[in-house]
Amino acid sequence: MHYVVPIICVILIALGWENYYTITTAILLLILYLAHIFIWRSKYLNLFLFSYTLLLIPFLITNGILTGYGLEEEVVWYNDAENLGVRLVTIPIEDIFYGMLMILGSVTIYHLMKPTSQHLVNNN
Repeated sequence: MHYVVPIICVILIALGWENYYTITTAILLLILYLAHIFIWRSKYLNLFLFSYTLLLIPFLITNGILTGYGLEEEVVWYNDAENLGVRLVTIPIEDIFYGMLMILGSVTIYHLMKPTSQHLVNNN
């Protein structure tokens, strides 16, 4: 199950090689996610994925409003020349993975800064 996110990242990299937003998001998420799998052997990655799935509900509602769903004019505008141009209603598909990168990055920093990072590293 842990390999779904890296596979999607590789697909995004292949499809969006010339799009800065797509490529930056996909490469950074791929590096961070693989570090959790192979370097830190994170015990909480399944819990993170489940939690992120639940977080997508308010994220998609808020981001949808900001990108123009139900509004005459969007608050946030994305240049489709810098992303794949594929949208989930009004949200660029890359935003789902950018959100994952942002939250996983925050969780990673939190665990790395703890005096003991027992929750991050599997010592088996």
